[in-house]
Amino acid sequence: MIQDIFPHHFDNHYDPMKKPDRNSRILYFNGENLLLRLGVDPFPRQEELQAGSGTYLFTMDDEAYFLGNGNPPHIPAGIQYFPMKKLRFHSPLPQQDIFIAWTALQIVRWMRDNRFCGSCGERTIPSPRERALLCPHCGRTIYPRLNQIGRASCRERV
Repeated sequence: MIQDIFPHHFDNHYDPMKKPDRNSRILYFNGENLLLRLGVDPFPRQEELQAGSGTYLFTMDDEAYFLGNGNPPHIPAGIQYFPMKKLRFHSPLPQQDIFIAWTALQIVRWMRDNRFCGSCGERTIPSPRERALLCPHCGRTIYPRLNQIGRASCRERV
């Protein structure tokens, strides 16, 4: 929960124009697995992965975090996909890093689960003004459910 990351500052304002630089953190997911290194400095930087573009997620303190688009072009030694379920229950990472990983996964799940409009079935598009998905056909706006961040999904409870 947010109170568990004190004294760190989490900022999830929406900024679709923000682009990663060489020092930005890039998070890649493969299903429910996150690309990281265990230990100090778990989240790889853009220059390490030789990553291109990314979708801005949020900032923790002064670090910007982006969702990598597609697959990482380069995975250096010591960095691998790690199951989020293990990270949740048996993590060697500090609490703020667990918070970062789970918050990013919740955003990824929301984007994945709302690729199509639940009203008319058309493909949704990102809103240019806020963290939301829009249906260009019927005008429906789909917002992320922030009360789900950090909670186990149905798949994890089974």
